[in-house]
Amino acid sequence: MKISRLPSTRMRVFPTKKRGLTHLGCIFVLIISIYSVIALWMIRITGDSSSLQPDNLSSSQTNGNGNIKQKPKFILHVGPRKTGTTTIQRALFSQSGDGIGKYAHSQLKLDKYKMVHTTWNDGREIVHYLNGLSKGETYKEGSTKFHEIAQQLKDELASTGRNVVLSNEALPSLYPTEETKAALLSLTQGFDVTVSMVYRPLEVLCKSLYNEERRVNTKGKDFDGLDVGVYKHEFGEICQEGFPTYYKKIGTKPEFGDPLTTYETFAYFFGDDKIVVHDLYHPDKIDVVQQFICDAMKAEFSCRYAKENGPPARQNDGIVKEKFKFDEDLVVFAAQRRGVFRYQDEHPKCRIALRRKDTALFLKEQLAFKGKDVSVFRKLCLKDEDLTKFRDRAFHSEQKLSSFPRPKEKFSKDFEELESAGQFCSIDVDLALKNQTILD
Repeated sequence: MKISRLPSTRMRVFPTKKRGLTHLGCIFVLIISIYSVIALWMIRITGDSSSLQPDNLSSSQTNGNGNIKQKPKFILHVGPRKTGTTTIQRALFSQSGDGIGKYAHSQLKLDKYKMVHTTWNDGREIVHYLNGLSKGETYKEGSTKFHEIAQQLKDELASTGRNVVLSNEALPSLYPTEETKAALLSLTQGFDVTVSMVYRPLEVLCKSLYNEERRVNTKGKDFDGLDVGVYKHEFGEICQEGFPTYYKKIGTKPEFGDPLTTYETFAYFFGDDKIVVHDLYHPDKIDVVQQFICDAMKAEFSCRYAKENGPPARQNDGIVKEKFKFDEDLVVFAAQRRGVFRYQDEHPKCRIALRRKDTALFLKEQLAFKGKDVSVFRKLCLKDEDLTKFRDRAFHSEQKLSSFPRPKEKFSKDFEELESAGQFCSIDVDLALKNQTILD
């Protein structure tokens, strides 16, 4: 029996007139396949898939519903000293309410920032606590300024979720140890951390630090007495020491606040990618407060305000400060220490009442009356070996930290000019006190 073939009932999935869509679909599948192969190859090469994730996941966390939630920022400004810290703090911080200062006050609120006010002594207490941990010392929970700040940050995370800024220039004195690192990472857990610091050329910063150490006591107040027993400084009797002795003693210690050491310490704690460095001497004259707001805090409204309104007013504008007589001051201290003031034999306690600045100024005026100046006496300067190390350190710091480093030739020329001007020297008091004019 012959079976006849039945007509085919298959339907064409892609009619001829729609063949172009078929080609597009194939191309799409091919592109997806190629991307998948590339992705798998990248994972195999790098060992993880972090490069395939959105850039902001590192500063994000998930909430209870599994949704991505941006971490609040924690901006830690660490100075170091003599790099515009006071300018930043006076503009942006206050001791009341939300801690926000007068400059860009409303804008900082819009940017959801809270400023944590701390004093120099608060910073020293934090340093003492953290460095103590490195030495195996123990403290009662909640008994230090560090614990107080930790509780504030914890409360912020639990309630408002605002961004937080803390500024203290004592922090570069921290030791780069595992114990300190663990404590700081625990303190900032839940925040996206940025460490802010300001670069100032070391060859200028160093003398500025020395001058301040000479002028003030440990509380930051001008010290105007000659009784060294009252002058208790953490680095010793700096009021009696010339610059070479000062730098030799503490120039390489963490307490000095060397910019490169500061950078390396906090890079160890948080990582290089978390450090933002501002230039105190910006070539475009951009104020350090604007740099801090725009580059470290990344505060949109506040940054716009800073660019439109300019830097905050200086509190000492229009005030001409009397230049401190550093060389004369060294001579006066040396004279007091050696008992060459005539009144000391009869009234040794009177030296406490003798005003330091007035005496140095009197010496300068008397020498000028006789046509002389203390600067004519021989200077004691950094030795060649120490000066070479200092110059190399200053150049390396600039190349590492500044966004606008000077070429080697320009740096060397500027350094030599400072050296010729006696920037790294102090008067030889032994020779000066042998001069009869000064003794008289």
